[in-house]
Formats: sequence, structure tokens, C-alpha cells
Amino acid sequence: MNEERKIVIYCSASYDIDQKYNQAAREVTRAACSFGYTIVSGGAIKGTMGAIADEVVRCGGRHIGVLPRFMEEFKFPGLDQVIWT
Repeated sequence: MNEERKIVIYCSASYDIDQKYNQAAREVTRAACSFGYTIVSGGAIKGTMGAIADEVVRCGGRHIGVLPRFMEEFKFPGLDQVIWT
């Protein structure tokens, strides 16, 4: 059986955050993608969520976003899958 391996990264959708957190999130994302993990996050285009989403695209990884419907306008357009809450 070849199950998809996933890692969840909880983070902020705020732009008002120290950039060191975005950089750390990018590094974790890059490492997880290099080991073949699918990234699961809030899936937004903003803040640290956006940094993660951009990094998944750069790495050629797979990204699942879990978003509430009221944040639909902030959904990252390159998500491989969306789970609406």
C-alpha cells in the first residue's frame, strides 16, 4: 500500500508578523516537500499561509488547503485540493 504522507503546518494569515516566521515556515515546507510529504495548511494567499503556498509551488509539491467558506476570497489559487469548513 502506498499511502500519501501529509504534514500539517498551522500558521497565520496575517501580514503583520515578523518575517523570521515566514522564513522558518518556508524552510519547514521545503524540507517536507523534499521528503515527499503533502502539505496541509490554511491555504490562504496571505501571511505565513501564503509563504507556505508559494514554497510548495516552488518545490513542485502537493498542497491541501483547509479553509472556512468566509475566507474563499483569500484562497491560494494553486491548491491541489480544498477542504471547505
